[in-house]
Amino acid sequence: MIVSAHFDNIQKEILDVLHSAKYKIYVAVAWITDKEIWNVLIDKVNEGVNVRIVLVEDEINIADKFDFLTFLNSGGILYWDDHDNKFKKEIYL
Repeated sequence: MIVSAHFDNIQKEILDVLHSAKYKIYVAVAWITDKEIWNVLIDKVNEGVNVRIVLVEDEINIADKFDFLTFLNSGGILYWDDHDNKFKKEIYL
């Protein structure tokens, strides 16, 4: 896969890449705020894709806007971190 920078239609670019994933998706972002992207990540976990997400542990992510339990129960792996030391705290069910 060729990596390139995108400044327009970023959501579409991300969704295209996520939809094409067959084996693994690793995401390291400060915050998850897009419901459509979140739903695709859950769909991919349900398809058997290995999905791991690193998020900052703060009120934006913990405000209960996203169903992290469904993601975890489906087999996704979630890490809470401050992004200074990635993969520090793995969340398991």
